[in-house]
Amino acid sequence: MSFVIGPISIIAAGGSSSFSFLYVDLTTVGNIDGGSDDLMSYTVPAGTLAEIGDTLIIYAHGSFGGNGGLRTIKFLVDGTTISSEIGGAEVDNDHWGIESRVTRRDATTLEVFTDAEFDTNTAKVIRATETVSDLDSNSFIIKFQGQDNNSNTDEVQQNYMAVQKIAAP
Repeated sequence: MSFVIGPISIIAAGGSSSFSFLYVDLTTVGNIDGGSDDLMSYTVPAGTLAEIGDTLIIYAHGSFGGNGGLRTIKFLVDGTTISSEIGGAEVDNDHWGIESRVTRRDATTLEVFTDAEFDTNTAKVIRATETVSDLDSNSFIIKFQGQDNNSNTDEVQQNYMAVQKIAAP
């Protein structure tokens, strides 16, 4: 099940800020075999990040199976892997979560900060700069992929993805 939630305004000291959820997906999806399989994705329409400082916050979480093999969860922006988290037996039956902020710096540059965590308290923060096609006239895709090196199905599952937009002040 996926749906869109409309804009919400927050009144804060000194002014207001607007944010909205552009996309929410609650459908559980898992890897199919040993290769890297697409889990959830969202195509960001052209013009969504229209102003310098416009930001998307991507929330995602899921779980790992219990086979003891190496499992990988990847976060990609416009086809480039931003974060690739690998876990072995230490993440058996564990949960994972990724939160990422994607901010427009200019018409073709995104700044990406990603925080990835497992229940086992493994945490990793990544900063990347991604060059993309003109944001005003081209869409781009954000996506998650899962892989199990033992070729077991559903060893990497994603249960949730939400994309929130925060307008530049």
